[in-house]
Amino acid sequence: MPVGGSDPFVERVREASDIVAVVGEYVALRKAGARLAGLCPFHREKTASFYVNPSMQAFHCFGCGAGGDVFTFLMQHEKMTFPEAVRHLATRAGVPLPDKRGQGSDSLERIRETLRMARAWFRSQIEGPEGVEARTYLDARGILPATREAYGLGFVPESWDGLLRHARAVASERALIEAGLAVESESGRIYDRFRHRVMIPIETAGASPLGFGGRALGDTEPKYLNSPETPVYHKGAVLYGTGPAREGTRSEGRVVVVEGYFDVIGLAQGGIPGVVGTCGTALTPEQAMQLKRLSDRVVLVFDGDEAGLRAALRALPVLVGPVSDVRVLLPPPGKDPDLWVREDGADAVRAALDRARSPLAFLEDLVTARVLSRREAAGRAADLAALIADPISRDLWVQEAAGRYGVSADAFTQAVRGRLARLPSAAAAPDVIGSGPSSRSRGEPAGRVVDPGGTGADGMGPRGSSRGTDAAVFTDALERECLRTALARPEWASTLATAVGEAGVFASRLGTLLGWIAEAAAESGGRTPGTVLACTIQAHPGATGLTAFGMEIGGDPEEPDALLPRIQLRGLRRRMEELNALIRRSEEDGNRESLDRFLRERQALAAERARLDGLASGRAPAPEDPRKNP
Repeated sequence: MPVGGSDPFVERVREASDIVAVVGEYVALRKAGARLAGLCPFHREKTASFYVNPSMQAFHCFGCGAGGDVFTFLMQHEKMTFPEAVRHLATRAGVPLPDKRGQGSDSLERIRETLRMARAWFRSQIEGPEGVEARTYLDARGILPATREAYGLGFVPESWDGLLRHARAVASERALIEAGLAVESESGRIYDRFRHRVMIPIETAGASPLGFGGRALGDTEPKYLNSPETPVYHKGAVLYGTGPAREGTRSEGRVVVVEGYFDVIGLAQGGIPGVVGTCGTALTPEQAMQLKRLSDRVVLVFDGDEAGLRAALRALPVLVGPVSDVRVLLPPPGKDPDLWVREDGADAVRAALDRARSPLAFLEDLVTARVLSRREAAGRAADLAALIADPISRDLWVQEAAGRYGVSADAFTQAVRGRLARLPSAAAAPDVIGSGPSSRSRGEPAGRVVDPGGTGADGMGPRGSSRGTDAAVFTDALERECLRTALARPEWASTLATAVGEAGVFASRLGTLLGWIAEAAAESGGRTPGTVLACTIQAHPGATGLTAFGMEIGGDPEEPDALLPRIQLRGLRRRMEELNALIRRSEEDGNRESLDRFLRERQALAAERARLDGLASGRAPAPEDPRKNP
């Protein structure tokens, strides 16, 4: 179902339809603080667990898990389709039905048209006289003209207003700013964002441009400059090269994931099909779901250095669970995938891809290389095992891990059980390996304590269980605050999703939900929190449980000034624990060089921790509100 907020007519109908009045025609509602409560119309109950939040224009039942916006309510109660619900509410509110859908100004289409115009101009520049430097650079990297054309590579000259001057006849300065192509200074001067760069269009699978990556020519910094977040571009939700990779993923039965734009282009040109890139971010849950749709087998091929190793370790918890077959392959030391295929050839890379290691084998390799201790590898393996939903697959994982790391199957099972108990989605608990019959009644969700006084013991909201989604059973206070903040302040959702992904210590489901909220905020223009919540659910029915958090939000939530530092602290503390283990091992081995390196890193992290502690506690200036950025 399309995101309703992207359609101006649907948005007018939503704004004209008060959910309290609509639901009140079917349910007797009474005031319950800032919300209204009543008996749920979707299941039998004697105590009200059905709530409506007027400020969010949403409903949620804490008994059966039903939730959504005014359209969802009619669709579920009256068995209407989405278009039928829209037409019904339009007639009820007196909103005229348009003769032709899509009439009127559409800011999203204006941004897309501006991006298409810029892409065409960048292409014309690289093929023209001024593009000789860019063509020479690409020739030196071995990028053939046919590849240059296939990936739409372009060039922007060294001018502050080249695109601005070209665009005057077809696009306004405001449209260029909204599309991330121009910047407005504090003095009000407007200038091109990209200058003197090879331009790499970031596109949807259908080749519609979303943004650009710009590779500097000469000594300009930064070397790579990417488009900012815009209403149509959320970098954590996009994979670079998806369109050209589709046929290759089908023919090869796998998708290869790299980090850099030229890694994608170089491998594809070198004869390795089905390659996509992560657009300059740590792998996100949204990207993991896209990879799952491309193929059941995902092979990570990051750089052959310490940074690539860490990126692979961060990516595994995001992929294991959603993707059934995850593999890891690191190029030879000192090489990135692009250089690897150019120097060693496609046959060597293809043979290595066929031998790519499973996560358990990869962790065992790190033990052999003395990067991880056997205990650390086993602990990471248990962390990953807890993310596997299917009990049979998880049991096979446990048996293999026990053999690889010299741990008894019983001990490993106990470790996985402990991790499952701590997962935000406690609904997985009954599937713990080796667990006996549950004492719960059939259909009763696990891991949720109900307070007979009217509020769940986890502080989530009105009493009663929450079924239908794991969103309502997050038990970690910081994860719950992230979701509340993203719903109350949708402009922060993308920033929070990126921070959570980079921290690498939170439940993958949290990143998925934050990404969905950010996507809906971009598609809907972020008009109101209620609109974003509704659009999220319309685009992703699995997010229905977010309405439980919507019930907690009032009219004026606090600014999340300390939230980002708290998220970053989680990831930093995890790295500090890893460093302490590495320092102990270096001391035991007498490896002075490694010891000095790890001690320097720990000292730097300690200073960073003090800074973040100050931000989180309000002793230091708060992070900048993302709404103030172009």
